[in-house]
Amino acid sequence: MKFWKKLLIDPCYQITLIYAITGGLWIAFSDHLLALLAHYPYSITVFQTIKGWFFILITSLLLYYLIRQETQRLQLSEKRYRDLFLNHPQPIGVYDLKTLKFLAVNEAAIAHYGYSESEFLKMTILDLCSPEESESFKLLMTSNAKSSDQKNLSKHRKKDGMLIDVEILSHQLQMILEPDILL
Repeated sequence: MKFWKKLLIDPCYQITLIYAITGGLWIAFSDHLLALLAHYPYSITVFQTIKGWFFILITSLLLYYLIRQETQRLQLSEKRYRDLFLNHPQPIGVYDLKTLKFLAVNEAAIAHYGYSESEFLKMTILDLCSPEESESFKLLMTSNAKSSDQKNLSKHRKKDGMLIDVEILSHQLQMILEPDILL
């Protein structure tokens, strides 16, 4: 039952199944149609070649349509998650666990701290920490690198130099190949 459920849900299985059914029907019925149309051996060879090219054309178009449809669905889903991140009302940043450099920040972080996105992407998380908390934050990050969720109180410096108290909720996530932290 689990296999059939997977066939109905997973686009990879759906595309493969549609292709297999189309190919199977073509093989099962095209030779019979060819036998009705061709009466001479040479014409059978010509029709076989035409039939083969027609099959390639039809199945290529079918695969293009199915893959394009799935790609559009994935792009829409990705856009929804990106919009959720960018438009979240709380400041959110993603930084690399090894280098502590920001990889992404949302609009609320830009508005709250006063840095532009390009400025953030040149910074590390330590650049936001007050000088006295920078080393302790670095130690905290290395000691808790294996832990998935962290909650800390800290002081951050905004672009205008103002120090603010912040509650940091961190969650480790896997982006591309390296572990990153969602802040």
